[in-house]
Amino acid sequence: AETHESSNTGERYSVLLVEDSPEMLSFLARQFSAICNVFTASDGNEAITVLKNNNISLIISDVMMPGMNGMELCS
Repeated sequence: AETHESSNTGERYSVLLVEDSPEMLSFLARQFSAICNVFTASDGNEAITVLKNNNISLIISDVMMPGMNGMELCS
């Protein structure tokens, strides 16, 4: 059986999904919630706030978003 836990703490990994389409964000959140803790943001600025307040293991971001795009967010 495959485990989706951090080897150091035994806790589930946390993923931040950043997507400006509510339908796509909801779909992705449902898919990932079975294997990890999911945080969501609808734009880059909201994502920065989530990142400041949570220990995120992985960011999955849309590239083309209003305001701060995905490339700016990840840099």
